[in-house]
Amino acid sequence: MAHPDTFPTVAKIVTGTDFYWPHHETLWRTVSHLHGAGQPTEAPAVIARLVDTGQLRPPLDGPLIYDLWSSAYDRPGIAEHYAHRVDQLARRRAAITLHERNLQKLRNPGPDTDVDEILNTTAAAFIQARDDLANPPTTTTWSPVDLEPVLAGEHLDPPPTMLRRTDGIALLYDGAVHTISGESESGKTWLTLIAAHQLLEDGKNVVFLDFEDRADRVIGRLMALGATPTQIRAHFAYIRPDRPLDDDGRAQLAPALAGVALVILDGVTEAMTTHGFDLNSNADSALFQAMLPRWLADHGPSVVMIDHVVKDKEKQDRFALGAQHKLAGIDGVAYIVKMIQPFARGKRGLAKVEIAKDRPGHVREHAFGRTIAEFTLDATISDVILTAHLMPPGENSGRTGDTFEPTHLMEKISRTVQLTPGLSRSALIEMVGGNKKALAAAFELLIARQYILAKTESRGRISHHHIKAYYQAEDTTHPAKDGALDDPEQEAS
Repeated sequence: MAHPDTFPTVAKIVTGTDFYWPHHETLWRTVSHLHGAGQPTEAPAVIARLVDTGQLRPPLDGPLIYDLWSSAYDRPGIAEHYAHRVDQLARRRAAITLHERNLQKLRNPGPDTDVDEILNTTAAAFIQARDDLANPPTTTTWSPVDLEPVLAGEHLDPPPTMLRRTDGIALLYDGAVHTISGESESGKTWLTLIAAHQLLEDGKNVVFLDFEDRADRVIGRLMALGATPTQIRAHFAYIRPDRPLDDDGRAQLAPALAGVALVILDGVTEAMTTHGFDLNSNADSALFQAMLPRWLADHGPSVVMIDHVVKDKEKQDRFALGAQHKLAGIDGVAYIVKMIQPFARGKRGLAKVEIAKDRPGHVREHAFGRTIAEFTLDATISDVILTAHLMPPGENSGRTGDTFEPTHLMEKISRTVQLTPGLSRSALIEMVGGNKKALAAAFELLIARQYILAKTESRGRISHHHIKAYYQAEDTTHPAKDGALDDPEQEAS
């Protein structure tokens, strides 16, 4: 399209809206403007125009434009061939979208559903789509939005409906993108499967997109939570992609999304790598979110991405691994799962679930500080059937009579925070001194039981503040045991 001799031919076949990627549409409109003004359309001229209009920003930058221009086809025959290819793909996407909408109506018919009317409107819509693609309207997203549906109460901000605590409070919003992040073995996948099990019990559909595990482990966990083979066959779809999502992949995946309540995307790091994106690039993160999780949510289901946290302990309270745009792009809730007592066979594990971001705001009102829930997984009776509970903060003590807790260090940390509020965890650990593993455990217990408040400051810094004093002598239900881990003089091993 960049060559002045090929542009008139290509312009008769494609328009800006035919391109899948937004930055390709921006390039098309820029070249169209330059060509219409009789100006050069070489790479330097395009870059200059993008600078003037404030549109030269990632992923649309100078190196990308020079790379595209160096590989452009300047012969009319070849350019026309690829223009028809773009046009055909655009028509295909439009047809798939129309087909999905009507499939949804047929799969979930109401008492007044008229099949003949749906078939007729489908045929008319396909004809209209063909005409629209040939003669697209000259409208943009810069025109005023129709506010009547909002004023009439049709587009109110609804509360969450999925992943219910024991008191009935739900944590996941319909049609929104969420993240559940945590360190390895913190229980984040188990947490999403609790949501899946609850939905299966309600007769609703779930899709599991797995980029890092395998079917037998996921299904084994789901059945351990109590899901039956009948429920799984009827309402659970497992997908294990090993290649990027393209138009063929969308054509196969889209029908599986019809009528689905929840999509779990396990392995964000692996998913981005599969698609060739840079984990640390905000531009790539934005592209990935638009291409997969946002595309999934636009079909109606709630989407939960399972992700890892950064290695920096000071930033784990807020940031998942990689670019900061991962958090900025979330329109649901970003959760952080922190293990307190490990999940293992024959053990009773405990983790707390914190809120890093709640854009709609319905969930945070039910939190205590940052903590929205305490999550237990009990395998002490059987490794085959587990007991899982997602409880309000403070409802679960997590205490068993023979479980070690560093109560001596807990009292020292509590006193230090009370005397010197606002310090980071690393500064407090340096002041208290002792075994680092025991200190970390003491911190988690104090925060989980609301003795200390962990507060996110500017630039992701976490400060700690006193809520109430912890006294070892008053903790009669859980006395400290003798052992090196609670000895502040012991060095970390």
